Amino acid sequence: VIPAGAGQWGTGRGSRFERAKNDYAQHFVDTGQRPANFIRDSDVEERFEEYPKLKELIEAKDELIKARATPPTYHKVDLKSFDLTSLGTKWDVILIDPPWEEYRRRKVACGAVMSEEDMEVWSPQEIMNLRIEALGDTPSFVFLWSGSGVSLEWGRACLRKWGYRRCEDICWIKSNRTSGRNFHWLPDSVVTATSEHCLVGIKGTVRRNYDGHVIHANVDTDVMLSEEPAYGATDKPHELYAIIEHFCLGRRRLELFGHDTNIRRGWLTLGSQLSSSNFDPSTWYKHFEGVTESYNFDWSDEPELLSNHLLGTTPQIESLRPKSPTQLREEAERRHRKELEAAKMAQAQYEAECAAAAAEGREPPPPPQMVITPVPSSFREQSPFMAPGTNRMCNASHVEHRWEQHHETTHRVCGSVRSPPGCTHYYVDTGANTGDSVIRWYQQPSCVYAGIRFPVYLRQDPPCYFLWPPWLQIENRRQYCAVAFEPNPRHWDSLQRTASKMQTSFGSNVTLSNSAFSNESAEASFGIDTVSGTGLGDGTSRNIVLKVDVEGSEYSILRRLIESGVLCRRVTDVFVEWHDQDANKAAFRWIHSQLNVSHGYYVPAKGLGSSHLAPCPTRLLQWQ
Repeated sequence: VIPAGAGQWGTGRGSRFERAKNDYAQHFVDTGQRPANFIRDSDVEERFEEYPKLKELIEAKDELIKARATPPTYHKVDLKSFDLTSLGTKWDVILIDPPWEEYRRRKVACGAVMSEEDMEVWSPQEIMNLRIEALGDTPSFVFLWSGSGVSLEWGRACLRKWGYRRCEDICWIKSNRTSGRNFHWLPDSVVTATSEHCLVGIKGTVRRNYDGHVIHANVDTDVMLSEEPAYGATDKPHELYAIIEHFCLGRRRLELFGHDTNIRRGWLTLGSQLSSSNFDPSTWYKHFEGVTESYNFDWSDEPELLSNHLLGTTPQIESLRPKSPTQLREEAERRHRKELEAAKMAQAQYEAECAAAAAEGREPPPPPQMVITPVPSSFREQSPFMAPGTNRMCNASHVEHRWEQHHETTHRVCGSVRSPPGCTHYYVDTGANTGDSVIRWYQQPSCVYAGIRFPVYLRQDPPCYFLWPPWLQIENRRQYCAVAFEPNPRHWDSLQRTASKMQTSFGSNVTLSNSAFSNESAEASFGIDTVSGTGLGDGTSRNIVLKVDVEGSEYSILRRLIESGVLCRRVTDVFVEWHDQDANKAAFRWIHSQLNVSHGYYVPAKGLGSSHLAPCPTRLLQWQ
């Protein structure tokens, strides 16, 4: 952080006011330390520590890639005279790092070679004549290192010549935090070159919605950050191999212009700088004969048979990797069909048992309890940065923990709330009062007005709204569970009578706690007694409505819930009491931005001001 002012920049504004700003460009001029040196979590080993879902996905893919990788194979050849089509096969991935003229000029500029010294350099025309168009299968991908100067334009021309369409540009940012040196002082450059580009070309058409056996998109980013190689070297970061293997599921991988440092499992490396060869065509081709089994949904399902040159996938990878809404809909429909089939089988078995019991004069067995998950009406992008099955961006370090009793330092979704088994839909009321809103939870969908004292966040009497989201329209009321908190002893008796009425009228499960949901000493905690039964965090339901009405402490509590990961797993809707006098306070603005942007909560415009909090990332709250 470089202070600006104290007359440093003349008589301008900086001389009158002391200001602090991030000026990494000036810091580079003063010290030679590049701005990339200050990027945190740039090491691959530490990059995913804050994102356990993404880390789990990367580890699962790496394990599968390692299990299916071919032995390291390399062949020393002169690529100017070697006929690449003689390899006798098509390729899924081709990685090319040609010796551009730009590389020679770099070495001369930093003193690694003399200007008159002989160094292998390929012209753009020679690179175009490699006949890559005859090597790639359809579909296939080419990854072409193109430097950062004029060779970048030639790289695009090469892709067009080979019949590939440029679809991505992977950028390598070079740091110098270890050496502190800057080699590339090119005489014709305006700025110091600290990046290189790898152009990605695609042949054919691949749709991520339907071609999940060919590509897994959005697993990695298009930026790599690593230390600049040694004096005069043109080595590239090995992270690119992982990006390619995570993205493209083809196992026929070819690298051109390779060195001994490029030899890698799962690849055939060709180049004149290799020290030896171990390539045997007949052995190499046998690795891709036949078919392989791929399990997309469940290990117990029938496997999908793929050509053996494809990697395949596992249920764990499929549950974690980014998917389009179309893919998610197809999987949800498939699960729904399986549940219907299981319900039919259970019903047939139950009828047979009842018939046998009637024939023997016994009491019939209890009917089976089957829960069939409806197919949602809409889907959003699945990302490893989001909790599974939700539309919330999460603090992923909190996602995998169960709901237990602890303070904010180990806080999780909805504290220690536990509820009887069989519940699939939950209503968590943090300020139940006498239980009016709990009653509304169990009633048929109807127009509910502010007169029932439900926490409102409107400047005026609202239009009517439905307390029932569409996913609540199921017939078995016993699947509805309410958990209510009320610390005020004056309301406790009324709340208990309400719960008793719910049990009598609807057979509903209502769990009460005579405790507060509050913020004390900068900690948000749930002082909730644990009741026996199945933990909410153990179930499969993600249908939870949370109502926050804690007598003026809503914003401080909600901030703690956001920071601690409460809203990132199964809470689908949040109702918050709106305080008009707090609309312009910083706490309100921060919470509004977090719910509306970071956590994906929908802020409806109809009948509301733009500053009002509202639930419904998928418009589950109906306005009329």
